[in-house]
Amino acid sequence: MIIADDLQLFRQGLRDLLTLEGCDVVAEAGSGEEAIDAAARHPHATLLLDVRMPGMDGFEVLAEMRAKEVPNRVIMLSAHWTNELLFRALVAGAAGYVAKDCGVGELTAAIDLAGHGGIALSSAVVEDFEAGIAVTRGLLVERRLQELGLTDRERELLEFLPGALSLSQVAERLFVSRKTVQNNVSSLYRKLGATSRSEAVMRAMELHLLAEQAPSQRARSLHHTHA
Repeated sequence: MIIADDLQLFRQGLRDLLTLEGCDVVAEAGSGEEAIDAAARHPHATLLLDVRMPGMDGFEVLAEMRAKEVPNRVIMLSAHWTNELLFRALVAGAAGYVAKDCGVGELTAAIDLAGHGGIALSSAVVEDFEAGIAVTRGLLVERRLQELGLTDRERELLEFLPGALSLSQVAERLFVSRKTVQNNVSSLYRKLGATSRSEAVMRAMELHLLAEQAPSQRARSLHHTHA
């Protein structure tokens, strides 16, 4: 194990914790340059690399290591993270991205996972990542709905498409007439470029307007026609 962080007190504390957990810390580094040198001397050691350091930051260190084909697995350590930083780290070849305030058990589990070829993310990073993905997906869906020009009623009916309810049953749920539902469904089909309920569902899924269903569930849903 190699610990690279510009704060000596943090390095010493982390070294003590990892040693108590049975990890072998073979080197420490206080700068990006020292991290690269330590990695070259210990090519089979996992490198815990601080993202923000003076001089060469963690991303520059990672890029330099990859350019020199230094084979160490690298886990980025950070007190602050964003989805952009996470993507950047993983694209650059990092084996993980871990929050500095994670528990020692979570950190050792991440080290073990990275050592066995996995991608290690601490729970806080995963939660933020998932939240960011959810927000991004919501914005993309809203933009597509606006581009399609769907009315509020058509958006509401969109959610009923994969289900097994007939138009009459949908009308009862929405407290409107069957004719109203039928007219709005026809408009929805036209805007989706579909001629049937099954085509409309498939088109909506292609645009990620609906959550993907299991094949068996989808088959049951599409068995019903809108007649």
